[in-house]
Amino acid sequence: MPERAEALAPNVAGSLIAAAVLYLCRRWFLVVGRALWRAVRQPFQLSTVPPPDGPSGDLWRMPGRQAGDTVWGPDGSLMVWVPPGTFRMGSDTSGHPEEAPEHRVELTQGFWIMQCIVTNAQYAQYLNRLTAREARTKSVVLASTTDPNTKGELENRDGRWCPCAGREDHPVVGAIWEAASDYAAHYGLALPTEAQWEYAARGDSQRRWPWGDHWDRRRCCTSENPGPPWDYANRCPADVEAKPAADRINSTTPVKQFERNELAAGVLSGCSWCAALDMAGNMMEWCADWYDAYPSDAGAATDPTGPPTGRQRVVRGGNCYHDRDHCRVTDRRHRTEPTRRDNSISFRCVYTPRST
Repeated sequence: MPERAEALAPNVAGSLIAAAVLYLCRRWFLVVGRALWRAVRQPFQLSTVPPPDGPSGDLWRMPGRQAGDTVWGPDGSLMVWVPPGTFRMGSDTSGHPEEAPEHRVELTQGFWIMQCIVTNAQYAQYLNRLTAREARTKSVVLASTTDPNTKGELENRDGRWCPCAGREDHPVVGAIWEAASDYAAHYGLALPTEAQWEYAARGDSQRRWPWGDHWDRRRCCTSENPGPPWDYANRCPADVEAKPAADRINSTTPVKQFERNELAAGVLSGCSWCAALDMAGNMMEWCADWYDAYPSDAGAATDPTGPPTGRQRVVRGGNCYHDRDHCRVTDRRHRTEPTRRDNSISFRCVYTPRST
């Protein structure tokens, strides 16, 4: 028996050593694998914490290197890079004539686009930067006293504009086209052209929604997945218990709500190919263009900016009241008069560096 125990001892020791080596190798592969995964995903690792010294100087005036690069814009917004490229704009198969004909568009210059829609906190900050007279002029588009649908979510407290409690990070609503354009110009930015908006939403693929071809209500704020009910007339959370279900008021979600949605099935994201958020649902967005039907013989277009004049401005993206069909990246049914203000339209801004 002692001889047998002595014979077994080296085998046991060898097994323990082999197990230890296997464990260490497994840990090493996990560490390296995670590092490589983070490196691959780096363009889409979007920081939500502003730099300690505020916006990134003039870095937003310089071109990015690849889709999804990020930089802090002049108003404190995180902006994502959209490189120049060619894509198919519109759709011949949607069943909506406004989207046809599908045609080739080339954007010769890359641009920065706000990752998110402008928030109530950002718009309040903007109003507080203006003179008292300018602020009164700009704020009138956000504070109608007669129509509850145009009241917005800002309040003037002792001469300073503030978001309603709990609505700081929600999209600003009630801004007419001119107010949105003024905000952009104040910071040296612009509203996106319709072509820039659609390219940022779909890229050079024919995807139907920003994340792909398959609808998933968990990736955006729509009538199928609205934010918490909000009483626009009284500027407070809606008392859903006091109203029939049909009267409950859909609302927006905070702008970064769908950056990462942790679920048991995995991580879902509402990001587009360049990491822009809320390109489907939450709020419709003003574009720079006057609305016009696509030419019936539409050929290739280069850096289109729409017609020089018109009666209605382009609005894109769908909102929290819309269904999935209205939130497709090609949908353009909701053009409207530039003086319209209500709780379904907001905006984001772009910047095109001079040399890209």
